[in-house]
Amino acid sequence: MLVVFSIIATIVSLYLLLCLVYYLFQERLIFIPVHRKSSRSLALTKKFEEFQLPTPNEGSIHCLLIKTNAERARGVIFYLHGNTGSMQRWSHMGQELTDFEYDVLVLDYRGYGKSKGKRSESILHEDMSCVYKWLKREFSYDKHIIYGRSLGSGFAVPLAAKNDCDALILETPFLSLAHIAFKHAPFIPVKLLLRYPLRSDRKIKQVDAPVLIFHGTKDKLVPFRSAFALFKLIEEDPKNEMVTIPDGKHNNLAVYPVFRERLRAWLMSDSPE
Repeated sequence: MLVVFSIIATIVSLYLLLCLVYYLFQERLIFIPVHRKSSRSLALTKKFEEFQLPTPNEGSIHCLLIKTNAERARGVIFYLHGNTGSMQRWSHMGQELTDFEYDVLVLDYRGYGKSKGKRSESILHEDMSCVYKWLKREFSYDKHIIYGRSLGSGFAVPLAAKNDCDALILETPFLSLAHIAFKHAPFIPVKLLLRYPLRSDRKIKQVDAPVLIFHGTKDKLVPFRSAFALFKLIEEDPKNEMVTIPDGKHNNLAVYPVFRERLRAWLMSDSPE
């Protein structure tokens, strides 16, 4: 009997240790940044302006405002990127969006690229709000589009819920980060341990602007059902749309013609059809 209790105690101790490790090191799983000191490696083909903006809680957020080649920009896209890399990668993705005759503001989260400061979920939300308000205050654009990709969708939804915008575009979004974390670690009580729950499901109904969601059916990182569940919360409003891309994965939606077709329809016309 003592041997049985000893085995059980060992298993419980190892499980608790695993939970502790998850709690302490979860940021390394959620945020996978690349640090960069120079802008020379960006090699963008479009003109851009670079800013280093101070934010509350001793933050410093690095931003690029990439300009379209159109004679006049239709508006600006506020682009919130995924969890890996830095501006070196995401500025090129932002640049692609300028083809739709919009300027694009791309930023790096704290700890990414040249952005600095200690992270927490509330602090990151405050950073996004401060930069967005700065953008609207300092520049005169006819339209403001908030665009969140993957991790960035978890910041884009509450930002759009609290601020005016003309559209919210979400690429490979999730219902909540807790929902995704449970998929990858179902044996850990993630709802109790996760410091970044990113509950888009609680904020999406508060968004007044039209919402466009893109997701692929073969996405292994953020399952299609997570994005679909998010869309179901706003499906009744006819101004919202979800574009399902059969066989689309997490990082390749842009290669599908339907992605660019629906994006063009939303960005370059007053009423998408």
